[in-house]
Amino acid sequence: MEKKTKIQDVNKRNYYNASDSGKAFLWAVITPYIIILFSIILALGAFSKAGIEPSEVLDSLGFIITSAILTPLSFFAVFMVYNKINRISFYASQLSFKLHWKTVLVLIAISFVCVFGLQYFIYGIELGLEALGYNIESTNLPLDNVGWYFLNLLLLAFLPAVCEELIFRGIIFSGLKNVLKPFEAVLFSAFLFALMHGSLQQLIYPFILGIVLGWVALRTGNVLSSIILHFCNNALVITLAFLEKVTGFSFIPTNKIAFWVLAVGLLFVVAGILYIIERFFFKKEKKLESQTMIFEGSEIQNSGKLASLNMIIGIVLAGCLFIINVVSAFMN
Repeated sequence: MEKKTKIQDVNKRNYYNASDSGKAFLWAVITPYIIILFSIILALGAFSKAGIEPSEVLDSLGFIITSAILTPLSFFAVFMVYNKINRISFYASQLSFKLHWKTVLVLIAISFVCVFGLQYFIYGIELGLEALGYNIESTNLPLDNVGWYFLNLLLLAFLPAVCEELIFRGIIFSGLKNVLKPFEAVLFSAFLFALMHGSLQQLIYPFILGIVLGWVALRTGNVLSSIILHFCNNALVITLAFLEKVTGFSFIPTNKIAFWVLAVGLLFVVAGILYIIERFFFKKEKKLESQTMIFEGSEIQNSGKLASLNMIIGIVLAGCLFIINVVSAFMN
């Protein structure tokens, strides 16, 4: 049995290509909607017999929790099934549980910098959208007590961090690196990551965050870095919302001039701090050329064009869903 396992591992592909990136993105766009739609049909069928209106079912806390669980798990299912069907090794995702403690501390620091440094700018964009008539809907879980706080951490921080990173940095970004320059792969994967979120108010920050997540994955050669950063980012946002809910204290200044001075000024602060981390930490760790993990018995091939049919279909579908959500938000 032991020899058989080793032979199977050797025969598996230990890398992703651009074709894998396109297919994974397409399935990442489709799968959550299929699963959620199926759950909606089941829920409506079950509760209609009890005389409960469909709107009550869809707005219920139970359905919101179910959606929060199923969405990230659908990404995890795509990751596992895709690798299984295509006989791709788990190590192709460049996920290693060996990460130096200094790197972990730097990742936590980056999450603090991004959240505190960008929250004012993002909030300002949301205010501008609302002024234009855009309805910013929130389906977040309650944050009334410690129990809800930890449930939010699990469903909205931990699960998305692990499952989304396995797809977007594990497969998509890893495949794009074989046909694009490193920074181009970071930008394009960040664009796909932002487009996947499907709403106008969740376009700017996920794009910026996607760039940072791709950057740390590239610089450390380990997707665990982007998972940790993603989790810390989401956890910090939830923590700030919880503190504001419990204490009533808001980090947003009421004076508009002070608000925008702070928002713009912090953008430069964030850029400066990230440059310092890049220049004086990551540059000392590894060079860009050594970031790709090479496995014994594997040979990376640039098979699959960037503009593959799967990638184009995925972008078109995600774009259509994005437009539908935006139009709906302006009409409501």
